[in-house]
Amino acid sequence: MSLERSQLSKLWQSDDELFALAQRELFTCVVGDVMDKLDLQHQFLPPQIQPLRRDMVVIGRAMPVLAVDVFAEKIAGIASHFTRHFPAVHMTWGAINEMATLTGYHAVIDRTRHPMLTTILTRIIKDERRHFSFYYNQARRMLQDPAARRLTSFLVRHFWTPVGAPVRGDADAHRMCAFLFPTRESAEGLMEMDAMIARLPGLEWFDMAMRFCFVADDRSSIGSLTAHQAV
Repeated sequence: MSLERSQLSKLWQSDDELFALAQRELFTCVVGDVMDKLDLQHQFLPPQIQPLRRDMVVIGRAMPVLAVDVFAEKIAGIASHFTRHFPAVHMTWGAINEMATLTGYHAVIDRTRHPMLTTILTRIIKDERRHFSFYYNQARRMLQDPAARRLTSFLVRHFWTPVGAPVRGDADAHRMCAFLFPTRESAEGLMEMDAMIARLPGLEWFDMAMRFCFVADDRSSIGSLTAHQAV
């Protein structure tokens, strides 16, 4: 016997009640069997995703994110057939995106002050720093060539946007910027990002992080997010 949506909605009135009900009444195998019956074969999280402590339960909504700009990587693969300097573009692009990721994680920690989120993001940041170091050092080496500098500078200046913006749109990315960096005074991380990328040969002009997040002086036109919505 199946329950109608209206009947289900009477079982809980908020996410807290829903999660408490699920923790009390459900277990992994039951959820898996139900999803199999609904033909949801690709939504079940792998067993490697576990709570941080044994007395915890992982529950909530899992949403896919664009962790790597796969679209840019496909373009890079095609373009590499036309110029030997495209690896410099790829490494520079990767360095910018990795730095943007690090900057965003630090901003989330500062804005939410959530103990568990801070623990998780701090661990991720350690790993992301290695990614950034690899891309950045490779880019610096490859950009010694004047032709590589010209090509990279042109493509970054005209085509770079933050990871996810091509999928979710600039409006959504600007709303997130407005939450993470509500004022120019709070955007020290963005300025540090711009300064770091500007040290690369040929990118002395780089200030795209600040320009993207502060495209409008009136932040009220961009919208805002609460900490709960952002997390």
